[in-house]
Amino acid sequence: MGRDKPIQRLQALGGQLLEFMQLKLTGTHRPIVFIAHSFGGIVVAKALAMAVSRKHYTHLLDLTTGGIFLGTPFRGSGIIKHAQMIVDGAKAFGFHGTKDLLNRLDPEDESLRDLVSTSWTNY
Repeated sequence: MGRDKPIQRLQALGGQLLEFMQLKLTGTHRPIVFIAHSFGGIVVAKALAMAVSRKHYTHLLDLTTGGIFLGTPFRGSGIIKHAQMIVDGAKAFGFHGTKDLLNRLDPEDESLRDLVSTSWTNY
C-alpha cells in the first residue's frame, strides 16, 4: 500500500482483466484455462460473471475451457478481522487503503455469495 496508490475495487479489477483479455485475445481461437490462487480466483470469477452480462465479452466465455482455483476463498475467510487491523494500522502511518476488497472476503458478504452463485445456464 503506497501513500498515493489508487483504491481498487473488485468490479474494477474484474473489468481490467476483461479488457486485458479482450486486447490480447481478439481474433484468436486459443482456448483459455485459468489458474488462479487466493483472491486472484475471486477476480477471475468476477471477470467471468461480468462477461456473462456484457455481450461484447461473450467470445471470451466461448474460449474459456476450464479453470483451476487454488485456495480461493469462495466462502469468505475467517482471517478478515486480522487483515482489517493491518489496514487500520497502516492508515495510522499515513498510508491510504480501503477495506472494500477485504469486505468481499467476509463470509456474510452478499456480493461474494452472489458471485459464486452466478448462473452460467443463461449464457
